[in-house]
Amino acid sequence: MKRKVLDIWAIETDPNELYTALAQLKTDVTIFENVICEFKIGAHVLQNRQFGTVIYSEESDTIILLTRGGKATVAQAEKYLEEHKIDYNKIVFIKDTTPYKDAECKDYWFARDKYVLDDALDNSLNNGVKDCEYDATIKASITFRYLGKNERKYQLLKIPFKGMLELDDKFILITNSKYNKNITPDVVIDTLNKKGFETGITGLREYI
Repeated sequence: MKRKVLDIWAIETDPNELYTALAQLKTDVTIFENVICEFKIGAHVLQNRQFGTVIYSEESDTIILLTRGGKATVAQAEKYLEEHKIDYNKIVFIKDTTPYKDAECKDYWFARDKYVLDDALDNSLNNGVKDCEYDATIKASITFRYLGKNERKYQLLKIPFKGMLELDDKFILITNSKYNKNITPDVVIDTLNKKGFETGITGLREYI
């Protein structure tokens, strides 16, 4: 599935956010359950944050990610879709039995549009966070695969990122897509300055 990067809603520690995300869906919804997630930042593969369910709607310009073993469930999503008479398809892949434990870690926000960057930073300010480290060139990706009957793993979807902000309460990754106008480092730095963050900036050489 090679398509444009959609607006990403990651449901991690607050299950109530699921309903805000589901409200974005109108039609053309597919639920992919039991996906295998490889979340990579630089050369490091994260072991403490994985997403096991993808709710995808290209027509609604929305993708919703549910953490593996999280409090927000597929059953809740299905009930919402049925109550709101939104048609959907569901594909359940073979379950990966690799042991996994969702360890405590900061939330991840994924910003394709500037309003998400604004919301994430405003949320941090409301939490009393005023310091931020920004690396403009770090590359990251989330790759979703599924397990075939032959035990091979097949790629379903890959989301690329370039640039990451680290705050005391969260990470913010900037999506990188040829289909959409990306948030540039200039926009990130200007936004941080306007909101009054104390900011450390690295990785701008490649951009400049």
